[in-house]
Amino acid sequence: MRSFIGWIGGKSHLKNQIISLIPSDCNRYIEVCGGAGWVLFGKDKIKGQMEVFNDIDGDLINLYKQIKNNCSALQKEVDWLQSRELFSQYRYEIEQQVELTDLQRAARYLYLIKCSFGSNRNSFATAPKTIDNIVSELPKYKERLKSVIIENRDFEDLIKTYDRDSALFYVDPPYVASERYYNRNYTKFNKDDHIRLNAVLKGIKGRFILSYNDCDFIRNLYKDYNIKCVSRQNLLPATPDNCVEFKEVVITNY
Repeated sequence: MRSFIGWIGGKSHLKNQIISLIPSDCNRYIEVCGGAGWVLFGKDKIKGQMEVFNDIDGDLINLYKQIKNNCSALQKEVDWLQSRELFSQYRYEIEQQVELTDLQRAARYLYLIKCSFGSNRNSFATAPKTIDNIVSELPKYKERLKSVIIENRDFEDLIKTYDRDSALFYVDPPYVASERYYNRNYTKFNKDDHIRLNAVLKGIKGRFILSYNDCDFIRNLYKDYNIKCVSRQNLLPATPDNCVEFKEVVITNY
């Protein structure tokens, strides 16, 4: 299953490699920085396995919760017409935290994701798939999310809460020197957070899969772990080098 949205740093290109690394004996699968959920939606649902999906972006998590718990109403709430004026209005309402119901906020956030350049929620662009096509597919995502625990927590709090010997954490944080593409009201991520994440992962009982950009800072930070290098085309929007090869690393502690 594909994700229903695009997202900065989405893992459409890496999901199969990451899924192949998930141990068959893990009883808990926890996606720490969920984003578009490419790995969650791409992996098979295993009977008896706890699945947790988390992201620090409250608007994104509200969207997932509305799909899971209020899908039909969300479908009715979404406006079908794509226009620059509507995009600007919705962006203002989301960024200024205008008082909205959770359903209204989810509909507007989905609209911003699907009608923005590179899914950045900032610049209007006509979506290749119309909003109505996306909305008609939401029930299958509701079904997939049926038994998934959806969280909106800081990564440290989340990891400490769900850590067990049988846990597998997939962590896809903002990449080093690319944090500005992610940072919004409550999604600030900086160098200290990269170091804090490393400290948290060092102390867990369970296992982790971690994806990052390939750089000296990360290689040094995780020098005691298994590091595999992979390459892809640069997918960050509006950058002069967005057609060149981009190197990433997948890091595991097992």
